[in-house]
Amino acid sequence: PMYCKDLNGCYLTVNKPFEELCCLSLEELQGKSDLQVFPGNVGRFFSFRDADISEIGESLELEGTFTFGDQEKNLLVHKFPLRENGGRIYATAGICTDVTTMQKALHTAQLANKAKSEFLANMSHELRTPMHSILSIARLGLKRVDRSPREKLGSYFQMIITSGDQLLELLSDLLDLSTLESDRACYSLQEYDLAKDVEKVVSEFRVMMAESGIKLNYESPACPAAVRYDKIKIYQVLRNLLTNAMKFTPSQKEITVVLKKDTLGKSGDYHPAWKVMVIDQGAGIEKDELGLVFGKFIQGSKTAMRTGGVGLGLSICKRIIEDHHGTIWAEKNEQAGATFCFLLPALE
Repeated sequence: PMYCKDLNGCYLTVNKPFEELCCLSLEELQGKSDLQVFPGNVGRFFSFRDADISEIGESLELEGTFTFGDQEKNLLVHKFPLRENGGRIYATAGICTDVTTMQKALHTAQLANKAKSEFLANMSHELRTPMHSILSIARLGLKRVDRSPREKLGSYFQMIITSGDQLLELLSDLLDLSTLESDRACYSLQEYDLAKDVEKVVSEFRVMMAESGIKLNYESPACPAAVRYDKIKIYQVLRNLLTNAMKFTPSQKEITVVLKKDTLGKSGDYHPAWKVMVIDQGAGIEKDELGLVFGKFIQGSKTAMRTGGVGLGLSICKRIIEDHHGTIWAEKNEQAGATFCFLLPALE
């Protein structure tokens, strides 16, 4: 927001953001002083030391908090003189800054910088750990290749494969994220029964979870859940959510997957949708972190301490679901654990 006043303190012109800030039009301001158009405290604020600027030519900054319309604004105003080529002052001007907006922008930038630093630290650790393991085991095997039994050498190869798989999973996540964000992501959208595909993925995980002492339940609708989606991408989302749930759910606990009818609201309109819920009994997520865990390279404070990782999986899930015109979010369970939900538009 910017303004220009004559030497008597009456408005000559203002820009559109200043009109929006003050909830007054240029026509209402032009030719009038601050005390004529604003309440006492606001008028005194905007006219503060205008005479000094006109006579002496000094610049100044002042800050104050006021209510415009129904919004409270914390304003920082930089006032300064306008001069002709010969140096004579012919008007005064001011540039306004919403300090609250500045503080929010600074906080956002600080969070982004922190996320970048944490990503670099985590990425260095996550890449180095399996690579160090691969090299160490390979060197050990090379030294003992002539005197170690065949079974021992086989175990070395198995450890190399395990570490290689961890490295490949991390690199695959990075590649997926890069592809999705480069607008080169290709989707093969067809009509499927979401109930059957969720059941297929649940069946894959049921055996793995049983080995860890975790019971996996699936509650599905009686009718088909017709949705148009890319089967491979939605499988990726389901597997990611179930893998996370299994990581953080202790033995002798349960994970429940629910598929049910719901609605998806867009621009005030509500359309039929299918809702998938993955409910675990794990470490849970802090309430103020529910909206953050879908950010790139960001993890919940409770989960990060337990498993490490770089926090890419949920960001990839978010992009895939949004590309399907759906929405995804997390909820904190009342007793224990967290619930991850996503909605996909239903076909008629």
